[in-house]
Amino acid sequence: MARPNWNAFATVIKGLLPQANADLIAIIRAKDDLICQLKTAALETDRLRDRVEQLEQLVGVDRSLTSRLRTAFGLEPGVAQVMGMLLKRDFVTHDALYVVLYAARPECDWPDARIVDVQISRLRRALRRHGITIKTQGGEGWLMSAADKARVRAVMDSGDAYVAAVATGTIASMRF
Repeated sequence: MARPNWNAFATVIKGLLPQANADLIAIIRAKDDLICQLKTAALETDRLRDRVEQLEQLVGVDRSLTSRLRTAFGLEPGVAQVMGMLLKRDFVTHDALYVVLYAARPECDWPDARIVDVQISRLRRALRRHGITIKTQGGEGWLMSAADKARVRAVMDSGDAYVAAVATGTIASMRF
């Protein structure tokens, strides 16, 4: 059996080392570029979240109000968002509700536009037992009277009082 030529092997290895170093440097640079891109994307995501919050406030979406409405009326999240918009605005269009409810999803995941009518129907059913109505205006959208908005706030306030009474143990002495 022939002995291996170690000198030839060492020459081949030495020839490969500079290329291996160049590949390693390229990989490190690519990693650094990727880290920089990820940091930039994270900053942009934070900026966009802040902007979404500003826009939601402009159209009447208030997460704390939505939570209180869910508790007070036993509403689903989407229905509570619809209710929040009706409370904050004089008039809410079909398109505005649709965008607020579903624009955060990829367009391929948007449900049929008639889902907004379903949400309004569910909300009307939940409010009926409290004597609160939602009026349709010209097939374009919906509104609530000032008196009905006051009733909604009264129901929320009584629910808050109930929760506070339970928390403090004074529930037995309160009237609801």
